[in-house]
Amino acid sequence: MPLGENCNKYPLHLQTPMESTSPKILVIFYVTLIIPSLMIFLSVFLKTQINKWLNICIASLYASMAILIIISTFGSEWHAFYILFNLIEVFIFAMII
Repeated sequence: MPLGENCNKYPLHLQTPMESTSPKILVIFYVTLIIPSLMIFLSVFLKTQINKWLNICIASLYASMAILIIISTFGSEWHAFYILFNLIEVFIFAMII
């Protein structure tokens, strides 16, 4: 049986904290992960003033996402890693801002 037929017969039903995995959710995750790489690239080519304000805006957006993750995972022993990681992220974003 070719692999393609097997994929249609047994689709993956992965779950994310937001909903079932779908192409739309994967694109959102991809964009969230690619923005820091794009910021490194853009910092080389953008003028200093534009780069400064873009860094402030993006760091504010990512800091707010990290704070939401801290709030949503607080109180669970198994999520202590996420809380610690996101506290460090918020500190770094505050340094950027």
